[in-house]
Amino acid sequence: MTDSNLVGTSFAGTNTKDLKLQLYIESDDGTKIEGIGGENTKVKEIHLPVYKASEKQAEYEDGYVYVNSGNVYDFTLNELQNYESYLKTSAGYKGKVTLYAKISCKYIYYCTEKEAQSIAQINICQRQLFDLD
Repeated sequence: MTDSNLVGTSFAGTNTKDLKLQLYIESDDGTKIEGIGGENTKVKEIHLPVYKASEKQAEYEDGYVYVNSGNVYDFTLNELQNYESYLKTSAGYKGKVTLYAKISCKYIYYCTEKEAQSIAQINICQRQLFDLD
C-alpha cells in the first residue's frame, strides 16, 4: 500500500531522501536533548569522520554528514585518551559512557513538512577505553 500524500524530501529541500547523522556522547557538562537517553541524560555533540566502504563521507556546510538508506557506514573513536574525561566524575570513574547516533529525515505529509528521527546507543565501558590498542 502506498500513500501518495507522503513524499520523502531532504534537509536541503531537494528530493534526495538523505538522512542526517548526528553523534553525541554522554557528558555531565553537556545539555539535555529531547529523545536522547533518560530524563537526566546530558550529552555533547561530537564530530567524527564517517566512512562508507572505506571512503570518507563529506561533511556539508552545516557540519553534518548525510547518509543514504540501504548502505553501511562506520566511524571510529580515535585517540581514546581524549574520551577518558567523559568517564570521570567527582566521585571517581563511571563504569561506562554512552555514545548516541541520531538519524533524522524530513518528509512531507499532506503538504506539511515533518521530521522523523531514530536514535541508537552504544555503551563504551571503561575497560574498553584502556585495553584497546
